[in-house]
Amino acid sequence: MHEFSIIENIFKTIEEVAKKEKLTKITKVSLVIGGLRQIVPDVFEFAFQITSKDTLVEGAVLEIEKIPIEVRCEICSEISQVEDHIFFCRHCQSTQVDIVKGKELYIKSLDGE
Repeated sequence: MHEFSIIENIFKTIEEVAKKEKLTKITKVSLVIGGLRQIVPDVFEFAFQITSKDTLVEGAVLEIEKIPIEVRCEICSEISQVEDHIFFCRHCQSTQVDIVKGKELYIKSLDGE
């Protein structure tokens, strides 16, 4: 379950931002997560809830924006969305593609007081 290690790293960043901004309570955490991160939403939310106990994040709303995997074809330059982790160009059927979206994992915003 790599979700817990990801959450721990996110919480370190949240604590740094909260300290810098003099926040004592975080009310909402908005994350952007790409499809290649293979995060199981239920496990991720559970890890968030468990890790937030007795912290300034406890009780915060977790909002996740999922980014689909997209590839750019090296042959025709078209961008295609990847389905079922099958990487090919939907325009010309080439498998010579570069990933352009789907690796994201970052904090989009924090709300707090």
